[in-house]
Amino acid sequence: MKYSIRIRYALMVAGLIISTIAGSILLNLCCFETYYFRNKENTIRDMYRLIEDHLGDGKALDTNAELSLRLYCENANLDLLILDEGIIPRSVFCRGNQLELRELIYAYLYGYRYSPENVIHKDENHYVCQAYDSVLRSEFLESFGTTSDREYFIIMRTPLQNMKENILLSNRFNLMTAAVTLLLGTVIAYFLTGQMSRPITELSGIARKMAGLDFSVRYRGDNRDEIGELGNNMNHLSEQLENTIGELKSANLKLMRDIKKKEEQENMRREFLAGLSHELKTPIALIQGYAEGLRDGISEDPESRGWYCEVIADEAAKMNILVRRMLTLNEIEFGQEQPMERFDLGEMIRGVLSSYQIMFQQKKVELELRVGGPIYVWADELRIEEVLRNYLSNALNHVEGERRITVETILGDGLVRVCVSNSGQQIPVEEMEKIWHRFYKVDKARTREYGGNGIGLSIVKAVMEAHGQNFGVYNREDGVTFWFELDVETRKK
Repeated sequence: MKYSIRIRYALMVAGLIISTIAGSILLNLCCFETYYFRNKENTIRDMYRLIEDHLGDGKALDTNAELSLRLYCENANLDLLILDEGIIPRSVFCRGNQLELRELIYAYLYGYRYSPENVIHKDENHYVCQAYDSVLRSEFLESFGTTSDREYFIIMRTPLQNMKENILLSNRFNLMTAAVTLLLGTVIAYFLTGQMSRPITELSGIARKMAGLDFSVRYRGDNRDEIGELGNNMNHLSEQLENTIGELKSANLKLMRDIKKKEEQENMRREFLAGLSHELKTPIALIQGYAEGLRDGISEDPESRGWYCEVIADEAAKMNILVRRMLTLNEIEFGQEQPMERFDLGEMIRGVLSSYQIMFQQKKVELELRVGGPIYVWADELRIEEVLRNYLSNALNHVEGERRITVETILGDGLVRVCVSNSGQQIPVEEMEKIWHRFYKVDKARTREYGGNGIGLSIVKAVMEAHGQNFGVYNREDGVTFWFELDVETRKK
């Protein structure tokens, strides 16, 4: 069974009280009689000295001496008879029953009252002995003697019977006192130990919460003793553990992120190799086939040989573009930092569109520009220009119907949204999330027709995520709109 420290302290105090009372009763039973007996013996001897002071050397008993003797006898419960040493003895002083005291004299003179073994003290003038009075049925301590000058005979007696009664009475009183003391002491100890155990209980609760990794609790006591010092040490320990575990959690989180990033990079590497090998398979096969045809002299016609060479050069150029775009995508996805600068987005858009004028004319596309005055943003200008070029190339390759491409900027809430829209077919809803994956193509035949490789929109995604900005696509009634956003605040991100 488990006992709290409060109950144990209360039981310890109760045990201490019981032990003290039991020890007191035991001492009374074993030692009090001897102590009482010796005290009475010393009282009688002191009385002899007092009588000697007042009546020795032929002194007479005056009023002051008699008063002093009476007071001492009253305080010591002592019977005293003093006789002179004349032919007919007469009483000089008597306190108590004179007849009984005189009978003691005869018993003393004839020696029938005492035996030598009853004598407990003896000197040249008096002796003290223990006697039993059969008439009174009581024990007494008696003394007989004379003054030093032999002028007075002295007899004293003090009862010993009340000694045993005193012992019994004392023990009875001690038992009653013990009961009351035990009750009050236990109750007081219970409440006092409650005050002592409260901070210990509080510290136990704090330790329990710390074991559950809750370090928000603190010891609030203001004790200036060992418990207060323990509480302060536990507070310090809690703070240290909280900081240490916080550091461990941060390190673990960083490690998990690093592992996740490494896994993502490994997956990207595998995807890169798989996609690249897939995309390079066709141009390599074409180059190999036409090169072998030229080597084997399949056609001696110079025009045909020239056409073979053009196909080889065209496929090689496509391979070169694919590799460069893949390297660019990897640089961005693997976290290569790019310089951030403040530039005019509107001016950059107009510059890019001017370089596409010939392509717009060749494909007979109508360009609609809705870009306002200077729009200053913080970003990597080269990467943002690449995003815009990918959107424009995508729009040119898929424009149909009215053959119209619209480029516009929309300002609001500290952001600028750049939208590139083209008329033509809409993108199926289930394909909208997939178009941002590398090498993914909605219409593979058409993409192959204009030389696409499914990398452009993956580059857009990587660039915008590196800038921490939003981007996306949505269908319109007459076509599709691609968009991205940048901050227009004059601060470096």
